[in-house]
Amino acid sequence: GRPLLNGRAVVYEIPWLSGQDLSDRGIEQLPSQGLANELFQGMGPHEHLPTIISFPEDLTPEQLTHVKQRIESWETCLNALGPLYTEQKWVSSFNTYLRIQNVYEPAEKMATLIADLLDADIPIKEVVSSRWAYDPMQNCFAPLPEPTMPEPEPYFDDFEEYWEQIWDLDVDPPKSEEPGHLKGIQFQGNSGMLEERTSTLYVPDFRICYGIANPEDWLEADERAAEVASTLKEAIDARFSRVWIKPGVDPWPIRWNNREGEGCAVDRISYEGRIGYALAVVAVDLGHIFSPDRFRMREPEWFEAIAEAARKLGLGPAALWQRFSQPTHMPPLSVPDYLVVQLWEKE
Repeated sequence: GRPLLNGRAVVYEIPWLSGQDLSDRGIEQLPSQGLANELFQGMGPHEHLPTIISFPEDLTPEQLTHVKQRIESWETCLNALGPLYTEQKWVSSFNTYLRIQNVYEPAEKMATLIADLLDADIPIKEVVSSRWAYDPMQNCFAPLPEPTMPEPEPYFDDFEEYWEQIWDLDVDPPKSEEPGHLKGIQFQGNSGMLEERTSTLYVPDFRICYGIANPEDWLEADERAAEVASTLKEAIDARFSRVWIKPGVDPWPIRWNNREGEGCAVDRISYEGRIGYALAVVAVDLGHIFSPDRFRMREPEWFEAIAEAARKLGLGPAALWQRFSQPTHMPPLSVPDYLVVQLWEKE
């Protein structure tokens, strides 16, 4: 039977469920396999588990009442060792944002809540979770990478060393993110929304590398460049057709272009004798606002699409990228402006 019954806690011991892959139920999940991902194994009470649960349509008042009752009953069963939430919980007719701490086996606890909502016929479109732990290097909590992700090389003496490591497939790739560049904020009126990162950017068998090349030559577009652009558009459109969009908001196209501003087009470039293709994407189009004061960038979804296109095209198994942002009076916070991505041919 259900661990929670009609929004009330049962009196016997709760049979907490292990994380389940919900993809067979048509639910989009990040990371892949959702809370069944190896990332969430062995979590303890001193770690944070943020989870965004999004509904495909606005819940009816009755459904929303059921969701709130189930969450409240679930909270009473957790036996938290201290404050349960690191951020104020958000429960609305279109999504919930729960960031929990101070409970043993938090992934199992969250998986049980999700299962209970589904058993109550609450429709779910998307679940995004991440695992945060204290990082002494940054002196703050930060999201952990998936365990299968290679250990990245964090520093290089110069760009040439970085470039060589990208294409040496016998060694681990450079890192896929630079935390100091990815502390975003968006403003709405007089209030600001802080960016929340999820798991470190990672696509299996594909190298996402933070830092772009300064092209030696900007080459004239050819049929191959047109093929690259067409395949990218197909992959991007397909991936973003599956993401959650707030009910009542019309889907928007992801705007990306070459340096001349031509939409859904790439620049043909070269560096160190290798031919590549560059594009820029408007950062706001990747924004995922999930609470009044938090948003995330759909960069994981973006790079899933980029990797899929690269495989179809037979390009090299790597993408170089960099985010460019507008500074604020609160550094290192900055307003994301656009992302530049470079794909490259195999030698």
